[in-house]
Amino acid sequence: MPCLLPPACMFCRHFNHDDEAWEAEGDCKAYAEIPDEIFSDGHPHNEPLPGDRGVQFEIDPDLAGELVQVNELRLEMGEPPFGAAAPVTLDHPKSAD
Repeated sequence: MPCLLPPACMFCRHFNHDDEAWEAEGDCKAYAEIPDEIFSDGHPHNEPLPGDRGVQFEIDPDLAGELVQVNELRLEMGEPPFGAAAPVTLDHPKSAD
């Protein structure tokens, strides 16, 4: 049975949890649509990447405790914690607009 854990993006201070911000900016301040390599595949976005509007992952201080819990679950499942995966390279960078 698959276990669904939230992606690291959910714990970033730039992720748009708010409907109004999402309507205005898209998924986050970096990308209108977060690339699958980052959102689904769990690759870190700690370094500048094409089209990221100069914005990279920063832990939302209000969600840091939850991120620790998710990383503990990832370790139990044999997955690397967020931030420990190999750097991502975007095969098909998405437009910032």
